[in-house]
Amino acid sequence: MGSMVNLQTVLVSRLKTVHSRVVLEDSQQKIEFPYITYSLSSRDNNNRELFRFEVNVWDNSNDTTTIENLSDSIKALFDHYSYNDSNIAFHSYLEDRSMLPDTNPQIRRRHLIFDLKVYIK
Repeated sequence: MGSMVNLQTVLVSRLKTVHSRVVLEDSQQKIEFPYITYSLSSRDNNNRELFRFEVNVWDNSNDTTTIENLSDSIKALFDHYSYNDSNIAFHSYLEDRSMLPDTNPQIRRRHLIFDLKVYIK
């Protein structure tokens, strides 16, 4: 498996411990709220890759308790987290957490950005 596939497998597996509805990038399909989307972008640096892992938590409730609790759980999973297996190792750190408005005023969104330093074995 390639490093990106290995990395995605680990990240999605961890995200699914917080919530079952996790999809890659912005989903155009109808998904029940709340749900989580994620994306990865990378910059090669010899044997180490620097990744930007973006996680969005979406909900359509006026009560923001659920979306904030999900965001807190995601932060706890990935901020200052280290992972190591036979294919890859990585460290992740929270870079930013913000409330982003949606074009639909009934939709709530939280955006978390993590920096990942990935070592390919």
